[in-house]
Amino acid sequence: MTLWESEGDLEATVEEKPSFGIVRVTAAQLREAGFAIARKPLDHNPNHCECFGKPNQKRRSALSKVAVWVKPPDDCDAADFGELDSL
Repeated sequence: MTLWESEGDLEATVEEKPSFGIVRVTAAQLREAGFAIARKPLDHNPNHCECFGKPNQKRRSALSKVAVWVKPPDDCDAADFGELDSL
């Protein structure tokens, strides 16, 4: 998980896992779903964070309602995701 503070953060995330999809949720939304979040910088990603809490069905459901797609996975048709969000 990466804290996005600039467009460069999104680019760095895409470089690390280019075929993965990316969604945006806020720290407040994670906390409201029952998770804790803490910064845990990595050498190649100073804005890296970790999320703590068991991802049960209630928490997954809460996040799925607020998550916004920024980049769909490469093996999916981007048109299926509607309008994508940005930072």
